[in-house]
Amino acid sequence: VAVVHRFGLIGVALATLVSTVVVSVILQGRAQRQYEIGFFGFYKNVVLPSLLPGGLMAGAMLGWQWLHPIGSLWEVAVVEAIGIAFFWAVLWLTGLDGAEREAVRERLRRFRRRR
Repeated sequence: VAVVHRFGLIGVALATLVSTVVVSVILQGRAQRQYEIGFFGFYKNVVLPSLLPGGLMAGAMLGWQWLHPIGSLWEVAVVEAIGIAFFWAVLWLTGLDGAEREAVRERLRRFRRRR
């Protein structure tokens, strides 16, 4: 909350980043143990495939910010939603193999059936 009051929207982003890093470090250890993947194997199988989509998404979002500076939380939400869709599209095309795509499809089918 302190960084939000002091830095505004940049503070929101900073607070989100810090909390995400803390949670990710905890989850990474659990995921490595559950799937019996070593430290480097984890990064090779999990982080590496997301670098291209993440980099392209970040570039697109920075480009948007340059063309149209964001001035409200609603604009942040819209740009973030577009960024997430962009990330998933690129990850789907470049970072997932056939089995991983099928696993995503199956989860989506199960989610739709529950509704």
